[in-house]
Amino acid sequence: MSRATTPQPPLHSIPYGSSSHVFPAYNTAASYPSFVPLGRAVTLHVGYAVAGLMDALRWDLVTRHIIQDSEIRANVVKSVTLNGLSVVSAYAWEFVIVPLLRGPTQRRISMAFQGLWLVPLASISLLLNARWCSAIAARVFMLQYGRSNMSADAGGYSGVLNAAAASAYRFALLFTSVVSGLLLTRVPYFGWPAAVIFLCWVDSFYICESVWIARGMSLAARVKYLEERWVYFLAFGLPVTLSCAFLPALPSTAVFAFFLPFHIIMAHHARPLPLHPYTPLPPQGSKGTLLLPSPFIPVRVPVFAPAIWMNDWIVRLIGAGAGVRRAPVRRPQDPFGMNEADRASTPLAPRMGPTLRTHTARTAA
Repeated sequence: MSRATTPQPPLHSIPYGSSSHVFPAYNTAASYPSFVPLGRAVTLHVGYAVAGLMDALRWDLVTRHIIQDSEIRANVVKSVTLNGLSVVSAYAWEFVIVPLLRGPTQRRISMAFQGLWLVPLASISLLLNARWCSAIAARVFMLQYGRSNMSADAGGYSGVLNAAAASAYRFALLFTSVVSGLLLTRVPYFGWPAAVIFLCWVDSFYICESVWIARGMSLAARVKYLEERWVYFLAFGLPVTLSCAFLPALPSTAVFAFFLPFHIIMAHHARPLPLHPYTPLPPQGSKGTLLLPSPFIPVRVPVFAPAIWMNDWIVRLIGAGAGVRRAPVRRPQDPFGMNEADRASTPLAPRMGPTLRTHTARTAA
């Protein structure tokens, strides 16, 4: 005598494009979900990586914006001129002056050159580069998408306070991210490659953050967006990371600042893949079977989890020492179809920061 089974909703009833990972229960083997085969999944991820690398090399778009728009051209010229001077000065210091220094005057000459020239030049470059890159990002976004979707009350008193708190948290998170990268470099054998991979994601976030903020994405949604497209953003950040990751401290920072305006322009034209991480393929076959992601390849990689944990731990210590009790964070629903972003395990916090050793200096950019 056969037992009656409770009917379950068919898999293809789940709408394509849903990024929710909550699926109906299945009682019979015939109704088990279907997954993307491992070979096909590998092919898809290779395609994501190729797309990210190609989007990071769209110098034709950079050239077109510089030629056609006078505002972008003016800011790029100013940024390249000042940062070019920083690059030349940093290289001259590391590879020309330092090898020539000998004897008891070495320390005094070194301190004088850095204190009277390199440090002031780097500080001025960071401050001005921040303004120029912000202007470039705003102009390219307006040309691409029109009006920004940032909150209208951002200029009010509460908006100013929120922006200040976000900036402080962002700087703290940058610092912990840099510490994580430095600690990775000390791990024998695979530490340096792991640090470069990590900084590819960090640099990608830093470059693309202006686009996401202009679109009105919450802080948690920005992190989730990158972590669910980890292959694409790993490849997107690879060129700029490799251009400075193997250099000494000062040249590394100067080179990153030099290339930053160009990569900000590329970020506004980027098309991160997959479009729908939890349903990477459209419905298959005549029945419209929806294939779920392969269980052998993670959908989301918690790139910033260690830095976020360290940052939140520091915030808790400061709050406990000051006798402040943290109120629960209300997480509003995020626009642009990422409704579950704020339910993710990632805390609501700004993210970012770039390359080895001296990437702390890049926040101002």
